[in-house]
Amino acid sequence: MPPAPRRRRAPAVRPIDQHTEWLGLLDPDGPFLSADVLVEAFSTGLPALDTDTRRAPREGWHEVEADPSGALVPGWIDLVLGQLLEWKPDQRAQAAVEGGGAVPEFALTGPGAQGRQERVHFHRLPWGTDPARSRNGHPSPVEAAAARCRQSQVPLALVTDGQYWAPC
Repeated sequence: MPPAPRRRRAPAVRPIDQHTEWLGLLDPDGPFLSADVLVEAFSTGLPALDTDTRRAPREGWHEVEADPSGALVPGWIDLVLGQLLEWKPDQRAQAAVEGGGAVPEFALTGPGAQGRQERVHFHRLPWGTDPARSRNGHPSPVEAAAARCRQSQVPLALVTDGQYWAPC
């Protein structure tokens, strides 16, 4: 009896290659992530997503694109924040805002040196607003969010209109 054929395993993907491929899907503009930063945060690579988790955003985005009114955008953003990023409602808090400038919709909180602290500011823009575009001599929403983060010592902000997503 001939020996059974050997099954070939797919070669393991190195985390740096996975992160570089993922970054290649994005349109970086302005302050952005690098593969080295992602390797530091996700040293074993990005977590795998199950089929339903991958299907929901694809279907949701197709619905948003098909509706020119923008009425589905708030639900789309909530799907991305809740299902994909797993930002739980109990992790969200009103951002502590002092002075002028961009006001985040909420702050994502997490453990810090002094208990729970603001870790991410979330800024929601009107549909069709490019987060990286300056208007009428004013800073872009990304620049304004980054300035707010520096002012309040929050390490990260996420700015979106639902179509364009800009971490800063």
